[in-house]
Amino acid sequence: MISATHRDIKKEVEAGRFREDLFYRLHVVPCPVPPLRERREDIPALVEHFIRKLGPRTNPKIRGIDDAALARLAAYDWPGNVRELENAVEQSLVFANGDSIGLAALPGFLREGASETSWPSPRAT
Repeated sequence: MISATHRDIKKEVEAGRFREDLFYRLHVVPCPVPPLRERREDIPALVEHFIRKLGPRTNPKIRGIDDAALARLAAYDWPGNVRELENAVEQSLVFANGDSIGLAALPGFLREGASETSWPSPRAT
């Protein structure tokens, strides 16, 4: 079994908010993974993976991401970690035109000076 959390489980046990017996059942082989903001070098490979994974059903024309859009993804802190990045790539696939994801296709929180509600027009299908 693999489990993950953003909380310090030892501190949660000490504070009585997590069962100690369950902690020891789960804590057999700890494998700490730093947050995405501490391993930005993984972002290009993850983006390409998500494009290959999600692209065929979301927007099969997309083959990659342009440099400006990738730079914007690399500059963001990703408080939601890899799941948030995956969601952003999927949203970008929905709004991308042509054969790559550009800045205009990124979610509003990633586009400079844009709000979450100022989406580009959906691509024609």
